[in-house]
Amino acid sequence: GGVFYPKIQYIAFVVLVFFFLIEQVRLLEQNLLSAARRQRALALWQMSYAILQPGLALLFVWLLGPQALSVYLGYFLCSAGLLFVLYIFSFPFEGQTSLADSSHFEEDVSATPFSQSGEWSEAVPDESQAADSYEKSLTSQMLSYAVPLIPLGIVGWVHALGDRYMLGGLIGLREAGMYVAVYGLTQKPFMMVEGVLQQTLLPAYNQAISNNYEGEEQRIFRAWVFWVLVVSSFGCICFYFLGSWVVRICLAKAYWTTAALMPWLAIGFAFLAIAHVFE
Repeated sequence: GGVFYPKIQYIAFVVLVFFFLIEQVRLLEQNLLSAARRQRALALWQMSYAILQPGLALLFVWLLGPQALSVYLGYFLCSAGLLFVLYIFSFPFEGQTSLADSSHFEEDVSATPFSQSGEWSEAVPDESQAADSYEKSLTSQMLSYAVPLIPLGIVGWVHALGDRYMLGGLIGLREAGMYVAVYGLTQKPFMMVEGVLQQTLLPAYNQAISNNYEGEEQRIFRAWVFWVLVVSSFGCICFYFLGSWVVRICLAKAYWTTAALMPWLAIGFAFLAIAHVFE
């Protein structure tokens, strides 16, 4: 009784688990690069990821054959290799070049264990104790902020993947597969532009909020909304007039009838991009 799965499927599952774990570390490092405004390193990181991930997957498909294990191995080695490069090589800061350039440095100086005369003050704890206390406080604050957001991951998965399962159950797997193909083709340009705008403006926006620069904060936010509106509207117009042409170039003939969905999907992605700004 029961269903027998080939051994290769179990190996693919193990590789997939390791890929999931290493991908979380990669995403963390990517967010830290963005928060530190190390834009050059972040741009190189993402460009390398976009090229290496499909390239390594195709290489292993060619070496091992068309199977899930080949794709997972390519994905895993891409993420692991980029992390290795990041930890081995250092990248110069973009934006702030040192701690002394930040506005918080002057506030920290007043809390150092030296009196105005330059003599050591016994009333202030030593540097190691202050660092430990700060690290514990920071960890507690990060956990109190992040833990309530964990369910959003599940909501995001349902939001991103639920529609194709619903369509598969309602109208069939063939039609759902055609929908997924045109969905991904329409989504990518909006995601790329949204990602560029977010990684360019979000660090500066967060810094303005931290420094209580209300005027700068509002200026960045208005520019962010404006450019998302402009680019999203341009994308909708392009898919309305050029959707059938894009489908004929990028998809097989069996998918050409899905071109009619492109303008509607583009409008949805435009609203989603605007909503992401207000998040």
